[in-house]
Amino acid sequence: MNWCRLPLIRLNKINKNKNKNTITISRNPMADRYFPNTMPHYVEEEPIESQAKDGEDRLLYLLRLPYASAANKFLEAALSLKDEIVRETWINTQGTVRDFSVYTGSLGIAYLCFKAYEVTKNKDDLSLCTQIVESCANAARGMREYVTFICGQAGVYALGAAAAKCNENQQSLEHYLSLFKKIPKRFESYDVPYELLYGRAGFLWAAAFVNKYVGTETIPTSITGRVVDDILRAGKSLTHKYCPLMYEWHGKKILGGSPWFGRDYACLNAFSIKQRS
Repeated sequence: MNWCRLPLIRLNKINKNKNKNTITISRNPMADRYFPNTMPHYVEEEPIESQAKDGEDRLLYLLRLPYASAANKFLEAALSLKDEIVRETWINTQGTVRDFSVYTGSLGIAYLCFKAYEVTKNKDDLSLCTQIVESCANAARGMREYVTFICGQAGVYALGAAAAKCNENQQSLEHYLSLFKKIPKRFESYDVPYELLYGRAGFLWAAAFVNKYVGTETIPTSITGRVVDDILRAGKSLTHKYCPLMYEWHGKKILGGSPWFGRDYACLNAFSIKQRS
């Protein structure tokens, strides 16, 4: 049996010598205290190769680090949890969409299926993702329009385009891209904020998602560049010497590094703001 020993020391007496201006601490060790180590002894496994094989999916390679046997168990548990979520939130509700968003609604299930497909290449996950996205797109038509990936129609169209690309469905891909490219018109007629949840940074996140899965410059710089400039301009208008970017949220000044705005910087960096500013 292995033991984890935690020695404890008790300060017993403190003596101060006024003449020599020194302090002496006498201490008595207490009895050792420990917890029994119930973990099994180390069992050596065959290590996997240090690099992914040619043509091997990078996600699968990363997933099974450091040992394939452990990673397989994690994968099985994750897929089992995914199946349970789909069953409880989609199948048992007969595919009813009350909330179309990624954040709190049905599109989050579609996003989960899409990520599962990336790992397993199971076409059933991709098919279900496509089905849920279509239902969310139909539900979103009659609802208030938001511009972000997390809470808005931009997330529906971005995920729809990515799924269509994986399905090699060109007609569906063009349909979702055409809807996505209409979203920036809302910036001209509405006072859209600048943060991630409901604002322009959330649109940039959606645009970066499309460009990642469909192709670079699918959402061109002519669209995203104006949004980047607007976010930077707004941040600089409230700035002072202690903070290079400052924003307002519900009438309160928010530092550029605060929770939601911290993600803004990641979105801006995705569009090379160093070259633009």
